Amino acid sequence: MFQRIQTVYLFLAALLAALYLYSPVMIFESRTFSESLRAWEMKYWIAGYYVYVIAIAAGISIGASLFATALFKFPMLQKLLTLLSIAAMLSCFIYVLQKWYLEDYRQDTIFYWGNITPWVVIILNALAIRGISKDQDLLKSYDRMR
Repeated sequence: MFQRIQTVYLFLAALLAALYLYSPVMIFESRTFSESLRAWEMKYWIAGYYVYVIAIAAGISIGASLFATALFKFPMLQKLLTLLSIAAMLSCFIYVLQKWYLEDYRQDTIFYWGNITPWVVIILNALAIRGISKDQDLLKSYDRMR
């Protein structure tokens, strides 16, 4: 299963996306206390229900990356799922940035180190796409040799 480098990149991307859910993304500080907000705790209120936006988007990214590791025989579908994973992690980062920038909090709010993780996942997915493209080029050159 781990015969190609893009499979390793996709597996690491899924692992880091799972760890992202437990990393702190915002810190609320005041004179008397300090509280961290983890990524899976970010929620949005819609029509009487809480929707855990980050958990859903990170779950899509994890699922797409893990499913893409199994689809090594279908490189175009593998690329598509990798792009879906990139889009999901980018939406996670944009949602946290929007919450931090546009919400009015009573405490000081710090944009914390956990927000680096989506960018690492995006880079790993981009490296996986590059590896998939190299495999496709190699297969095309073998077809020309026949």
